[in-house]
Amino acid sequence: MNPGQPTEPQQYQHPPVWQGAPQSPAPYGYMPPQTVYVQAPPEPKNGLALTALIMGIVGLLFCLVPITGMAVGGPLSIVAIILGGVGISRANKGRATNKKTAVWGLVLGLLCFVAATADAVIVVTALNHVSNCLDATSNALNHLNDPGAQNAQDQACK
Repeated sequence: MNPGQPTEPQQYQHPPVWQGAPQSPAPYGYMPPQTVYVQAPPEPKNGLALTALIMGIVGLLFCLVPITGMAVGGPLSIVAIILGGVGISRANKGRATNKKTAVWGLVLGLLCFVAATADAVIVVTALNHVSNCLDATSNALNHLNDPGAQNAQDQACK
């Protein structure tokens, strides 16, 4: 070796691997133990109950405003009722573990449905009143010289 020449890196050598004693064949009629695979029970599917609960809560929030309660809260309440019922059914069959969540989703869905129905009644009543008032105003404008038409318009818009 020359002092200016780089040296070759030394290779690491693995120690010999012990193989153990040689295996003798199994005696006649003897079966070696076999691996048994046990399938784990399926995980509970709790998504429907949680979705029903969320739909019921969101639907009730939309029902605080009459027009959105009728347009958005109503459909959400129907979804919450259906998913809550299916969630309760799954919990009764043992395929889900959150029966209380499913029951609350169903209850909130029913409350949301009642609130959406009340919102629809409020909106229809208000629109009917506005329509009657506009009709009476139109009639009063058509009969400006008739004092009876003004009284009819005042009665319709109260």
